[in-house]
Amino acid sequence: MKEQILYIHTGQEFLPISSKICKKDLQEILSDNFVPYIECFNKCGKAGICRLTDNLRDRKGDQKCGVVDNILDNFLNVTFDCFKKSSMEDKQKYLRALPG
Repeated sequence: MKEQILYIHTGQEFLPISSKICKKDLQEILSDNFVPYIECFNKCGKAGICRLTDNLRDRKGDQKCGVVDNILDNFLNVTFDCFKKSSMEDKQKYLRALPG
């Protein structure tokens, strides 16, 4: 049986993903495409106490917003089981509902 492909809109393009994607891989795609780089000290009032950016620095020292990353992770924790059990049409609707 041929693998079924879903598409997630990243804001710039439609990225093909497997309909059998695991939660970890989907979280990585969401983090890479939807979590913004941010200058915490200029844009976030919690910058001085936020521990959520510790693991989100890239090689240049830029950091992604840990709050947004945490929200996406919690969203997947709550909804991913339903996603796995859904029809192809419903899976595509789920992916369309994500920011992009």
